Amino acid sequence: MATRMRTGRKNKVSISPAVPDPDAANTLAEVKALTFTPIGGVDGNGGIGEYGDAVGFATASTLEDARMQRAKTIADAGEWSLTCLDNPDDLGQAAMLAAVDSEFEFVIKIEKNNKKTSGGTNQIDYFRVLVGGARFQPGGNDGVQRRVFNCAINSETWTDPAT
Repeated sequence: MATRMRTGRKNKVSISPAVPDPDAANTLAEVKALTFTPIGGVDGNGGIGEYGDAVGFATASTLEDARMQRAKTIADAGEWSLTCLDNPDDLGQAAMLAAVDSEFEFVIKIEKNNKKTSGGTNQIDYFRVLVGGARFQPGGNDGVQRRVFNCAINSETWTDPAT
């Protein structure tokens, strides 16, 4: 069967209110129960950064074989960025800006445009973040003003699969 190519067109990103208790949002059911504010103006040219775990490696060598050995270590979801066309009047962007000043985590919800059938549902991914920055790109004569939100992911990715 041929692979169906998909684009990010019509993907959606949202943010939850602050999650003061990290034990309160640790399962798919718990994060699905949160309320979310859509973030508008997500840049259509790669605005949603990559996310997901990468496992680290520990290394060591022995004198006998002079060969580097590797072992898997911890999973790290790393950092994530979201680039938007700057709009401080957008409620989602305003929530992201407010989150920069918070010490609490927030849950990000990403709805992919990938239904399996016309009556199906899209895949939705969730993960917890600390929002660490909201850098402004002023643009130029031919450039658009953008806001880049930088986040540290502090959880696994919980997935509600497409149907």
